[in-house]
Amino acid sequence: MNMKTIYVLTRDYRSYTIGIRPIEPHIDVNVPEDFSGGAKTYDPDTREWIPDEPSSRK
Repeated sequence: MNMKTIYVLTRDYRSYTIGIRPIEPHIDVNVPEDFSGGAKTYDPDTREWIPDEPSSRK
């Protein structure tokens, strides 16, 4: 499986950049080449992407 490195910002563990290393605090995370993000938060302890809870708004 081809992988790429993304830079996950530690301010929220949701925002990330691809290709350009950010100035603000971040961690390097290897993801599959077809990674597209979405409604997820990265957990650096388990190294997993946690899906957001469904919104309870009606």
